[in-house]
Parts: sequence; structure tokens; C-alpha cells
Amino acid sequence: MWKPFKLQFSELLEHLQIHKDLLHLELTVASTEEAVKFYREVEERLEASEVNPFLGRSDRARSAYESGGEWLRYAKAVTF
Repeated sequence: MWKPFKLQFSELLEHLQIHKDLLHLELTVASTEEAVKFYREVEERLEASEVNPFLGRSDRARSAYESGGEWLRYAKAVTF
């Protein structure tokens, strides 16, 4: 005898919904773990940069910073 789809496959549809919910929860957990890992790494870099502002920067950035400091000291010395 013919039955409507939802009635005939209601048990299967319930199981699919349960597995869909479980998959969604697993993805949420994985995303949260990745976000926490990312923010911990950023926090560690920020703490390290407070100790050494040139950590992870190139020698070019360091020399530009140092030459900028020299220029500012010179400009301050010649200001009337």
C-alpha cells in the first residue's frame, strides 16, 4: 500500500536529523578549538613583542625604525 514519503521514511528522517545535529556540533567544536588556538598564538606574539618589538620583523624594518629615531633626534636638536 502507498504511504506518504514522510510517513514511510519517518524513522530514517529522524536518524538523519540526529546525525546532522551531531555533525553540526562537531564542526562547532572544531571551529571553536581553532579560534582558541589562533587567539592564544596572537596573545603569545603580543606578549613577546612587548619584550622585543622587532620579533618577527625584518632587518629592514629594524633599520627603518632606527633611522627614523635618528631623524627625530636630529630634528629635535635643530628646532629653534
